[in-house]
Amino acid sequence: MTKAKDLTPSIGRGGYRSGFRVFGLPPLAASYLVIGVLACSKGSEPPAELASARPATATDACNDEPGCLRACDAGNNTACDTLTSIYLKENRRDDATRLVKRLCEGKRRYFCPSFAFSLALGEGIAADRARARQLFEDTCPDDPRGCSEFGNLFMAGRGVPLDVELGSLLLDLACKHRDQDACRELAQFRAATGQ
Repeated sequence: MTKAKDLTPSIGRGGYRSGFRVFGLPPLAASYLVIGVLACSKGSEPPAELASARPATATDACNDEPGCLRACDAGNNTACDTLTSIYLKENRRDDATRLVKRLCEGKRRYFCPSFAFSLALGEGIAADRARARQLFEDTCPDDPRGCSEFGNLFMAGRGVPLDVELGSLLLDLACKHRDQDACRELAQFRAATGQ
C-alpha cells in the first residue's frame, strides 16, 4: 500500500504551478507563489486563469510598496498581489498575512483561501485550523485553483506539515468547482490508497 507521503502531486507541470520547485520558498511564500501572487511583479500580466478570476478595478501598475498599497486600497487586485509579493520577498510574512486577512474580511473573497492557508499553518497569525477549514469550505468556489494548489501542498507535505485529510478536502472542493487537475490528482490519490 502506498503511503500518502510517497505520493507526489503534479506540482511543477507548468503554468503557475512550476514556481514552487524553482524558487524553493518558505511555506507561506510558496503558497502565494503557487496561486500566482508572485506572477504579477513589476507590471507583468498574471496568468490568464487569474486575470479572468480577479479583474482589476484600476489599471495603474505599481512597483513599490506605497503605490501598491494605494492601488490595492482602491480595489486593484493585481496591486494587492504585487504588494503581497513585496512583503514575501522581504520575508514580511506577518504583513502579507495581515493584508490577505484584511482583504478577505473586506469581502474580497478571492484572497480568503490564502488567508485560510495562513490560519491553517499559523503563519503570521495564531493557528486556527477549525476556522481555516470553514473558510476554505466557504471560499474555495471563489478560487478553486488556489484550493487545489493548497491541497497538493498538504497532501504531499511540501513545505507544510503533511495533512492528508485537509489536502483531500481541498482537492475535493476544487474538483467540485471544475478544477480538472484537482479531480485527476484526487482520483490518483484514491486509487493509490484504496480510498
